[in-house]
Amino acid sequence: MKHILSRLGVAFGVFAMSAALALPAAAMTIRGGDTFILPEDETLNDDLYVGGGTVILNGRINGDVSVAGGTVILNGPVSEDVMAAGGNLTIAGEIGDDLRVAGGNVSILNGVGGDVIVGGGNVLVSKDAAIEGDLVAGAGTLVFDGTAKRNALLAGGSILVNGTIDGLAEIRAENVRFGTGARLMNKARVFAPKEARVDDGAQLPNGVEFNRVEYRKGKPVGRLEAEKFVKPLLGFITLLFVLELVGLMIAAGFFAGYFRTTSNKLADRALDKPGRALLTGFAFAVLTPIVAFALGLTIVGGWLGILLGLGYAFAVALAKIYAGIVFGAWLWRLGSKGKAKGVDWKSAVIGAFLLAFIGLIPVIGWIILVLVFLLALGGLYALIEERIKQMR
Repeated sequence: MKHILSRLGVAFGVFAMSAALALPAAAMTIRGGDTFILPEDETLNDDLYVGGGTVILNGRINGDVSVAGGTVILNGPVSEDVMAAGGNLTIAGEIGDDLRVAGGNVSILNGVGGDVIVGGGNVLVSKDAAIEGDLVAGAGTLVFDGTAKRNALLAGGSILVNGTIDGLAEIRAENVRFGTGARLMNKARVFAPKEARVDDGAQLPNGVEFNRVEYRKGKPVGRLEAEKFVKPLLGFITLLFVLELVGLMIAAGFFAGYFRTTSNKLADRALDKPGRALLTGFAFAVLTPIVAFALGLTIVGGWLGILLGLGYAFAVALAKIYAGIVFGAWLWRLGSKGKAKGVDWKSAVIGAFLLAFIGLIPVIGWIILVLVFLLALGGLYALIEERIKQMR
């Protein structure tokens, strides 16, 4: 069994090596780091894949851009598509084709040559943002001051339309307002609990088709029917949680007991340099599926994309198991004030058990769960990297 696991690890390393060798042929540039800045005077004639805590792209990019980070600022022009995700995103450069973006706070400040799909907590489409294609937007708060040359589908909590929509407009929200700068060439269809507010100066020549949200005894339609299934659903979810918890505890104890040397090495890589492990795990988690997907779109690299995708799925499943082992090792170190290192099946089982219940805590629990998972994934990547070097 130990030899089988080793071979699987080697196989995944080979997948990663094959993908890396195929990158030049696919004309891609992969960057990353805590902070990454593309200078204003630099022009990149490749597709760019970048992840980091803070990403600032000031230069010109003649290709596609896929970016993820805590803060993402795109100031330079991009000739093709842009996919972006993060906490705070500012799209200030002109986009040649489609834009797909999701984040906590999103600002689109310039023109887009294709369609726009955007989702976030707070979304702003400024007056300088002219969208040549369709617009699909969902947000807690959405302010649309720009121009949509085709159709617009807007959904969210509070929506202010203060720009121009040349095509059809459909809006679904709790509160809808058409500001003084609103200019809709076609009829607007609004689905909301109350009628939309229309400010003086708003140009709605075809009017607003209002559709009130129907309620039954103070509850939305479907709520009463849905309540019949709440208890069975909660029971099913609880059963799944218990089964997953037991499975993770057994798997963590098995791996820590039978593959103790490998488990010790992984825990050391994750806990001795946690910052590096976190960054590596994050980059691995974000960039690997992007690379696999990109390879899958090419004729030559299609099979490499499939292999890399399978290897990635295997690594994620393994990291989920090792997260409990790493957490148990950290607790062991914490209890001994850093004097004792190493893992055994008992610490692994306890770590997996506690980590599962910590994950049930709203917000903070999920943050801890993700951090420990990324630590384990970073430690796993370090082991794979060492194995690849040994193969050379």
